[in-house]
Amino acid sequence: MDFPSSAYQYRMSNAHEDQKRFLNTSPSIGNSSHSFLKDISIQCNGRQFGSNLNYESCLDAFRTFHKGDSSAPYEIHRGRTGLFQHALPWKWVSEDGRCVFDIVMRGTAPLETTTGRDIARAAWILLNECVRDHGNQGGVVSNIGQRGTLGIILRSYDPVSIRCSDDATEEFSDDKCEIVLQAMPAEISPALTWGPIDGPGVDHDLPWSLYLTSHRCRFRVWGRDGNMNLRDTMTFYQLWTAGVMLAAMCARSGKHGVFEHMGEYHDSIWKTQKIWECHD
Repeated sequence: MDFPSSAYQYRMSNAHEDQKRFLNTSPSIGNSSHSFLKDISIQCNGRQFGSNLNYESCLDAFRTFHKGDSSAPYEIHRGRTGLFQHALPWKWVSEDGRCVFDIVMRGTAPLETTTGRDIARAAWILLNECVRDHGNQGGVVSNIGQRGTLGIILRSYDPVSIRCSDDATEEFSDDKCEIVLQAMPAEISPALTWGPIDGPGVDHDLPWSLYLTSHRCRFRVWGRDGNMNLRDTMTFYQLWTAGVMLAAMCARSGKHGVFEHMGEYHDSIWKTQKIWECHD
């Protein structure tokens, strides 16, 4: 991804008052003794990243980032092949599903080194600059990491296709589902065909499931209205994104959920379920 050239510089070294205003309000993202964060670039753009973002919703998304208190350097890898500490894509989502942070990487380098506090500080500044101080807009902050290749996009999202169940259980949570999603492929391409078992040109049979036996969360792809003879195409990234949204909006509250109208022809649905056994 190429970051916008029209972004303005936010100079960390000359921003003492802004740091006090933005950073010290959250003790988990205070000044770090080990930081790669210097001058960052910010662009607020409601047309590109969404307008009318709600500050409290975006603050809720920000709070789901669990590594903001870490000053230890770690590597973020592009893609999910091989050994990695943290991999892209990586999203934080509000419980109402209307505000999303995306960590992205420009260029072709396979990895970048950063700290959790650096990411949290940059995201906090982006949240306050664009949503609070510049008309509830989305935006992007860049020049994060040891080589400055990381960026964070803050955008709006319309969760119209997601439905959560009415019942909730304490034994079902987004933490359990997040572990399953971390093990899932998330490639942007190619588009794969999902359809009936042994159907010609079908890459993955319906129904298709993803779960780990040690965690009580399962994601399943079904045909619309339970029809497993339907065919549709979608990428693993589309599936992964839908799973992240379901985990944030439904599993976080202990509920099951459904993401409807997935795929090119909107014939597939993506369910999150609690499992009591390792088989159907």
